[in-house]
Amino acid sequence: MPLTDAAWRSLIGAMHGSGRKASLAITGGGSGAIAELLRIPGGSRLLVEAQVPYDESALSAFLGAAPAQYCSAAPPPPVVLPGSFNPLHHGHETLAQVVQDMRQLPVAYEISVTNVDKPPLAAEVVRSRVVQFAWKAPVELTAAPTFLEKSRLFPGAAFVIGVDTAERLVAPRYYGHDEDRMHGALETMGRAGHEFLVAARTGSDGLRTLRDVALPGRYADLFREIPGFRVDVSSTELRARTAKA
Repeated sequence: MPLTDAAWRSLIGAMHGSGRKASLAITGGGSGAIAELLRIPGGSRLLVEAQVPYDESALSAFLGAAPAQYCSAAPPPPVVLPGSFNPLHHGHETLAQVVQDMRQLPVAYEISVTNVDKPPLAAEVVRSRVVQFAWKAPVELTAAPTFLEKSRLFPGAAFVIGVDTAERLVAPRYYGHDEDRMHGALETMGRAGHEFLVAARTGSDGLRTLRDVALPGRYADLFREIPGFRVDVSSTELRARTAKA
């Protein structure tokens, strides 16, 4: 369940003040937990030491033997919230929580390091985006800029999108003005059991919902509106405010 930054600060502060001591050895994506523990003042009261045996040889040396496997194959997430998350904000987190409550299934975020019409994200940019999710929620890193590509990575998943993205999914111009290509992509995703959970959005042109999208009748069942939720903040607006500050 995604938590606010204030909630995480409170939780970690309570851990720091518990009187307990911890020695950590963490590898893989979980290593971000160390930075999160030290981000909150008082970490030295809890943390005795921290090791990151990241490489296979380092992990084998730490364990005293080579493990049967170095990582486990996690099942694909049933619900995926894609985005650039530049930055992650309360609108994203609230949306994830609403969908999780609605579907009674965990929600994973997804960031594609490649983009249809932009250069790939640099490594330092990827790190700065991913660290926002530390101790909050799972995030999947992919090289799948289109939903057809995402559908191959997350079989049968429901994708959480905004109404603007729903419009693009049914617009031939986003398929190189190739209507057959658009139909092929939507047919493929529909047959694979995917659906799109659509959040309303408030913008300069007012509130826009799924009802404002001209869905082709044959694909209408692919889309479902998220009841009682709308996005009133955007990452673009937050970046603009930060630039002015």
